[in-house]
Amino acid sequence: MLAFLALVVVLLAFDAETRIALYITPVLALAAFLGYLASRRGRPAAEAAPAVERTPR
Repeated sequence: MLAFLALVVVLLAFDAETRIALYITPVLALAAFLGYLASRRGRPAAEAAPAVERTPR
């Protein structure tokens, strides 16, 4: 999977028209991460991730 993503990045770098995607991707990833953090802000940990119920074997 990572090899495929690396191949895509290399192929995007070859063409000047698609190289802009390489410049914009980190900005979009950072914006998505900050949005994720903002959506979780103010919630208690128990609300953010429900507990997994374990059953004995």
